[in-house]
Amino acid sequence: MKKLFVAAATVIMLAGCTQNADKKESKTCSIDMSGITMDIKMDATNEVVDNLGMNIKIPGSLLGGDASVLTEDNLKTMGNAALKQMNIEKGTGVETNFTIEGKDLNAEVTFDLKKADANTLKAIGITEEMKELKLTDAVKNFEAAGATCK
Repeated sequence: MKKLFVAAATVIMLAGCTQNADKKESKTCSIDMSGITMDIKMDATNEVVDNLGMNIKIPGSLLGGDASVLTEDNLKTMGNAALKQMNIEKGTGVETNFTIEGKDLNAEVTFDLKKADANTLKAIGITEEMKELKLTDAVKNFEAAGATCK
């Protein structure tokens, strides 16, 4: 009886240890559009995209000069104007950061797709039907638009 109990306990422990854990995966897609470089990083759990991060580098020449002369207030104003133009409001599920790298403006926008509201998601092209955005589908769409994904 004791051997049967030990065998059963061992089977239960092994079954518990071998349960499938959530599969985490990340992909980054890069595209250059008229001198503006955009890197899009997607983090997914079980193939569903949870977070979408965009890093956009805008050369100073496209801004009309040297971005390094911009003040923090200028950065804040330009960043907020860019978000407003994209119909994106900083808030729940959306984080932004604007920095200067040399003469270029670097904009980072991160979306937590589980927390962001419907209007924010719609602004970046994710409708309610697409809320369970599949990583493989997103990569295919970015590659079809000319991006290189790794």
